[in-house]
Amino acid sequence: MEQGLPVPETFICSMDAYRKYKKQDLKVFEEIKEELTDIIAEEKRYIVRSSADIEDSSNHSYAGQFKTVPYVKGLDSVIDAMKIVWDSASSSHVEDYSSRKSIEHEINISAIIQEMVNPEVSGVVFTRNPLNGEDEIIVEGITGSSDQILQKGVNPDRWVYRQGRLVEKPQEPCVGEEIITEIAKKSKMLEGRLEFSLDLEWVYSDDRVWWIQLREITKRGRQNCYSNVISSEQLPGLIKPLIWSINIPLVCGAWVNLIEEMVGPTDLEPENMAKQFYYRAYYNMSALGDVFEEIGVPRDSLEAMMGYGGDKGTGVRPRPPLRLMPRIIRFMIGKTFYEGKLEAHLRESGNRIKYFEDKDVTDSFEALEAINELFQYNQRAAYFVIVSQLLHSVFHKMIRGRISKMGIRYDEVNLESNIPGIDPRHSIKELHESLKALEKENLDIQDMLEEDVFREKYQNFIDEFGHLSDSGNDFSQPTWAETPEHVLNLIQYHHSMQFDPHAPRTVGKLEKWWLYKKTVRLHGLREKISFNYVKSYGLFRRYFLLIGKDLVDNHIIDEESDIFYLTHQEIKQLVSEPTHDNKKGQIIEIKKKMEKAGSLEPPTEIFGEEEPPIINRTAYSENLTGIPASSGYYEGTIIQVKTTKDFHKVKKDDVVVIPFSDVSWSPIFSKAGAIISESGGLLSHAAVVAREYNIPAIVGVKNAFSIPDGSKVIVDGFKGSIVWAQKD
Repeated sequence: MEQGLPVPETFICSMDAYRKYKKQDLKVFEEIKEELTDIIAEEKRYIVRSSADIEDSSNHSYAGQFKTVPYVKGLDSVIDAMKIVWDSASSSHVEDYSSRKSIEHEINISAIIQEMVNPEVSGVVFTRNPLNGEDEIIVEGITGSSDQILQKGVNPDRWVYRQGRLVEKPQEPCVGEEIITEIAKKSKMLEGRLEFSLDLEWVYSDDRVWWIQLREITKRGRQNCYSNVISSEQLPGLIKPLIWSINIPLVCGAWVNLIEEMVGPTDLEPENMAKQFYYRAYYNMSALGDVFEEIGVPRDSLEAMMGYGGDKGTGVRPRPPLRLMPRIIRFMIGKTFYEGKLEAHLRESGNRIKYFEDKDVTDSFEALEAINELFQYNQRAAYFVIVSQLLHSVFHKMIRGRISKMGIRYDEVNLESNIPGIDPRHSIKELHESLKALEKENLDIQDMLEEDVFREKYQNFIDEFGHLSDSGNDFSQPTWAETPEHVLNLIQYHHSMQFDPHAPRTVGKLEKWWLYKKTVRLHGLREKISFNYVKSYGLFRRYFLLIGKDLVDNHIIDEESDIFYLTHQEIKQLVSEPTHDNKKGQIIEIKKKMEKAGSLEPPTEIFGEEEPPIINRTAYSENLTGIPASSGYYEGTIIQVKTTKDFHKVKKDDVVVIPFSDVSWSPIFSKAGAIISESGGLLSHAAVVAREYNIPAIVGVKNAFSIPDGSKVIVDGFKGSIVWAQKD
């Protein structure tokens, strides 16, 4: 009532009356009757409920422990109902509850007498998810009295709001959406005024929402929300222990540096920002959400800012608290004009990479020192990768919105810069042409490399792109320089494609526009910085394999590559404190667990710290959806490509299913009729290259590999839908 919301007529009988009743002072009922005689209307019905000094605290709730007596009519019945409520405070149920909660506080209880409202619809609303603490409004409602939910087990309708948007609603609701929206808005307003999360009861009657009861949501240990939307592309696939122990402090440490540069010191720790489930990476969106909420940005904005989840969050407008405004403004202005520092980092990165490539390392101790030095550099390099991605994403969204208002189709504008020297496709094409010019059939690897002209071009190619592998974020993967048979296979089976004259083109009037030029420039910087980072990051492999050789010589592991199944800390300990205890059995067990994990289909989101059970599905659905990333329709045959070693399986115009892509996957796009990617967003590698080739692409397709090889499939690159017929 104090907050200006409609509440049924309500009276409170104080705890003093209850204390007298406990002392068997029966005069209390005479006093109560005298006070209520002129208040209780004989023709009205009331509900009598409790309000205890220990009930509904932020740490525990006595919900359901004290009696509530509805449909009470007449003064004598109201007083009888009060006795029932008071007596329930000393019931065996309450005593058991107090004992289990280790609560020794003596209970005092008030009686609330409230006029009953005839409920057309009733329910509850939570201003925060009471199970995991997530920032969402949950409304539940049911036709008639909400008592049905408890007493008859009827399932209520459910609505969920996040960031002011209705994201979940029933198919046949018991009440109109406008009523639920009013309930959500008013409850959030109350939360803001009272400064704690609320659980409220409401009733809809006579075209009005009545507020019946308010309590603070009982606090639970917050369940962290982990998501693999971003990590499935940045840290894809199964991650070995060594890769995890390097990547998380490296990448998450760079994120912490960036966040604290913007908002000042935080409690964020790199190791708490991500967690491994099923040997896969999940980012702690709750920890990141806390920071975003602190600066007045919706908790889940990071995925949208990084280009994941379609257009979600395009209109995010920060509303930071005043105390942070000066710092955030300085940060935003500094990053808006950051190209000079990005270019300076690019110049520095070339020199640093050469330094580490030329560094003379002869034993495990020197290797550990080099790894530490390389880690320090790569964490700084990772910072520039993140900044360049964020800046490009922000300006890309800005120009996309502007050109739409100008009446220009987005897919008619080329927002990518032409960057020589970081895309292997052109060089692979040249090598393919050189091989064809030899006019010799059935050449094996040795024959190819004995041809002087080809060998020289091949070596130049390896010098430039030999550091690439199946994943630029996993240095346990063999590089192209180490697998010449794989690279020569790519060259031999390369398919050149004539570019469509109607492929995306730059619209003339945009070429001199500062926003267009800045976006294209940032794209180039992003690509170059990422390319150099992959190269410097890959140098970890050299140093760890040197240590692996020493561990093999000391009979601690079986193979040099087994070192990737140990953590960085374990390796440091083995080098600094030599032991005769081998790690062979431990490594065998990890390999078995990873092999088993490889067949699982993990969820996108996980709440809490435990791996939820996963049921392996043998059957598959006949339709899937994802994020439309490159427009068009296409009908063709599915071919699954799980690693770059599967490239030779792809025939011209196949619909190619991939787990993700980076620059080493580029050659496959020249053959594909369409792309289906298990991960990615509008600015992912798969999306950008598909648009370049003017072929349909759908990214972020959960369970994409459930579509069997050879299936006939129709891809709708406008809506992000995939339909197929089961194979006979």
